[in-house]
Amino acid sequence: KLRRKLSECMKYIENNCGKTIELSELAKIGGMSEEHLCRIFKTYTGLRPFEYINGIRIQRAKEYLCINKDMTVSEIGKTLGFQSSSYFGMVFKKSTGFTPAAYRKLYR
Repeated sequence: KLRRKLSECMKYIENNCGKTIELSELAKIGGMSEEHLCRIFKTYTGLRPFEYINGIRIQRAKEYLCINKDMTVSEIGKTLGFQSSSYFGMVFKKSTGFTPAAYRKLYR
């Protein structure tokens, strides 16, 4: 039952990663408190909810950078729910070791 609820939260994240996702929304979807959701998420995925959200966003960003040549790095970041291009760049580099622009050049 917990796994099913967690799966629903994860599906919501994947379908809505371009929007601002609040912990309270995820807790409501999972039918549990925010604290309990965080514990369950960490137990089953090894990640906190926002680490998971950023992971999904970075995966999509890699795809966008390679496929959507006409979108700027800033547009990609905004499309994927990052509040600023500098935060997007920081999270992307921490995850991949490359800036978004360098990643795009490398994998074109």
